[in-house]
Amino acid sequence: MIARAGRDSRWFRLGVIAALALSAMMPSLASAGQRVGDGAGGSPLARVAAGLEGTDDWEVLELARIVLREMQIEYSGEVDRALTERGPRKRAADRASWARSTAGFVDRLVMLEETLYDADRIAVRAQPDGSVLLVVGREKVLVSSPRIGRQRDLEARIVEQFCLETGCPGLDAVASADSGGLAGIGHPPAATVLGGEWSAGDGEGTTYTTSDGLRFDFRDMRRMDRKREAAEIVVRELRELAVVLGSLTSQGVPVDWNAITVSESASGGGHAVRVNRLGDYVVLDLSALARAPQLVALGVPWLRDAARGAPRLHVFPHADTLLAALID
Repeated sequence: MIARAGRDSRWFRLGVIAALALSAMMPSLASAGQRVGDGAGGSPLARVAAGLEGTDDWEVLELARIVLREMQIEYSGEVDRALTERGPRKRAADRASWARSTAGFVDRLVMLEETLYDADRIAVRAQPDGSVLLVVGREKVLVSSPRIGRQRDLEARIVEQFCLETGCPGLDAVASADSGGLAGIGHPPAATVLGGEWSAGDGEGTTYTTSDGLRFDFRDMRRMDRKREAAEIVVRELRELAVVLGSLTSQGVPVDWNAITVSESASGGGHAVRVNRLGDYVVLDLSALARAPQLVALGVPWLRDAARGAPRLHVFPHADTLLAALID
């Protein structure tokens, strides 16, 4: 969730970054208007939104109602979890504060649902980055889950409910006539994975280099199986982080590259990635980078380029030391 730490619900941005599955990668990190792992037409929900352009107002209203209701359920569940989940006592105050702010966001969703029938404008729009934006009057809500890993599930429920109630009229791009189901629901298309190669390094040791410019130089050949595993996990998380940062910048959220930090989320799940000195953060699952935070600081040049869709070669020397916390 994009939030501003230490502020009340008024500072809650109405929306969360579009979901990006942990293992999903995009070719050269240049999305060409698509989200990671989605087909050429975007996610099912994005295709539904695109298919509704110029259609009957009742269908748009019904989709907006379902979006708001499902997001209320999703965020309310996170509030309950934050208040009941056990964790370090020193984090209890943070969890309580996060829960209060999130409860405020839920209240705003409820308010928007109550004003739907009186709003002078209602729209559900597919965005260039593959996310979906709900517009109610002057309010805008990015259709989103508080947990990035559950975005697809949230969107699947929305689309399934909408099609059950409306029959998905005119949405041939979404409905599958052969199977009677919905393309991508429950089984999203496999994402393109950017691979890496292991090779002998200069002199002794070995090097792991990815097709999008990440290189790890190892000198100590012991425990190479664990080092390979750790390097591949770090690459996956750096890619996810780059995609999210790119999405943030495209949405106008300021990113202070030298202030990016990864820490345990106050909600007790995932990790809070602070993206600027204003305190804005997003919750992701970056367990490896949380244990080896120096990789984020050292990887900023690559992250900045990759977020812009133009990653360049970036070397992590002494990778044995940098990944030590993940290997032991």
